[in-house]
Amino acid sequence: MSNYQNFSMTPDRFMTMSANVLFKGFLEAQRADAKRIFNEINDGKRVQLMTVRLDDDTELRFDLFLDHSEYRGERLNFRSFRDGLASLLAAMSQALEGESNIPVFNEQGGRTMLFGVPGLTQVDDQVNVLMLATDMREPGCVQLKLQYMEPGQFQAQAS
Repeated sequence: MSNYQNFSMTPDRFMTMSANVLFKGFLEAQRADAKRIFNEINDGKRVQLMTVRLDDDTELRFDLFLDHSEYRGERLNFRSFRDGLASLLAAMSQALEGESNIPVFNEQGGRTMLFGVPGLTQVDDQVNVLMLATDMREPGCVQLKLQYMEPGQFQAQAS
């Protein structure tokens, strides 16, 4: 018998939970703690960010990855990352408050998804786009993946 159980959650509620985990892990956390986590994910490591207790008393672990292969600029630093994350979380909050459906792109099996809400930042002429993807293939764990996307795909939004 498995120690894990399946749960069902709307994409909006799941995005809200994921955004809250990221907010607490980076924007509400002590700067030194947030910077330590950033340094680990910036080095390509998977970091256990937080464990959340659900309504039915089960626990769900949130791990975090960062894909900065499409980041534009000299080198991704903590300040640039934090600005991008703040922009992403603000865009997610605004999308959740809106009345339209949030675009969610699912992999065929439905265990991974990309929320279609970009966080845009611009320094001088350089635009960066940060998005959130999730992977729920591991029982009891949600892997959050913050991913910089090729900004040319979003030129109309950045203008």
